[in-house]
Amino acid sequence: MYWDWCSSTVMVMQRMKGISISQIAALRAAARPSRLASSGVEVFYTQVFRDGFFHPTCTRHIMVAEDGPISRWNFGIMGTLTDSDKNYLAQNFIAFFAAITNASRSAYRVGLGTGQYQGGRA
Repeated sequence: MYWDWCSSTVMVMQRMKGISISQIAALRAAARPSRLASSGVEVFYTQVFRDGFFHPTCTRHIMVAEDGPISRWNFGIMGTLTDSDKNYLAQNFIAFFAAITNASRSAYRVGLGTGQYQGGRA
């Protein structure tokens, strides 16, 4: 605990250092964006579907430590998810990813059918 920084409304348990995920140029310079994409998805799905909580944070409350882990701070707004909530989210994600997949397939087919497909770009 960092008692000198604590008050009746603020608790400081740990000092964290790293790069905010809102600092895209710094993340690119550290050669981390592709690794962060998969780690971020894994962190989100773990907290929501396995642990059953959510943190409606913005990017300034998520950072990447120098040794790689994704860290969050400011847990002032937290909530828990029931099994029904998790099921609802899962159904929405499935529908979303199915729509993206179908749209991508359609765009690919249109590109091939019109002769506009060249080297991986439609």
